[in-house]
Amino acid sequence: MKPVSLFGAGLLVLALVLAASHARATTTSAPVAAECSVEALTASLSGGEPLVSVAGYACEGPWAYLWATFGSGASAVSTTNVFRFDATTGRWFVTPRIQVCQPSVLPSFIYKRGCFSN
Repeated sequence: MKPVSLFGAGLLVLALVLAASHARATTTSAPVAAECSVEALTASLSGGEPLVSVAGYACEGPWAYLWATFGSGASAVSTTNVFRFDATTGRWFVTPRIQVCQPSVLPSFIYKRGCFSN
């Protein structure tokens, strides 16, 4: 090998070593996962009759649906709500179905289960 090539290779190795020694480890925190439970979903519902039964619920990403019956007897109401998780507050919020029930907005499963019932 020629002395110039050896010198160039040495400089390259030195540059790589210096770059590696100055590299910093970075970490990113993952977003807080939304708790997917009936309790977490119903926490945003205010007033009204007590929860009597749940016909179904599911979460996918920041979206969820809950099909439940509130109250009993003559005051029983079966309703389906679509929720969106707010990572800032760490809570689920009911969203107006007329605004979000679109296949381009909701995940397929939430769209099918949350938008086509009562």
